[in-house]
Amino acid sequence: MSKTIVLVATLPAKTGALEELRSILVELAGHSRAEPGNISYDMHQSNDDPDELVMIEHWRSQAVFDEHLNQPYTVAAFARLPSVLRTDPRMQFITAVP
Repeated sequence: MSKTIVLVATLPAKTGALEELRSILVELAGHSRAEPGNISYDMHQSNDDPDELVMIEHWRSQAVFDEHLNQPYTVAAFARLPSVLRTDPRMQFITAVP
């Protein structure tokens, strides 16, 4: 049985680039939510840093997450991120604790 994948991705926007970052992520989220292996894909804004967006994603397995990374719209979104991010995104995989 495959384990569910949960990803928390923190994306800090450059000064003045928050709306462009949000636009990229909204478009990516729309495509991602339509993937059969996606459980949920939600965008949040940091309370500590309003220029920081946080994506919380749930995927059915590592295999479907890996497929997601290879989708043309994911590759295209990732190619646009360096122009709007002040640092590399922080990608943290987490596991529920019983």
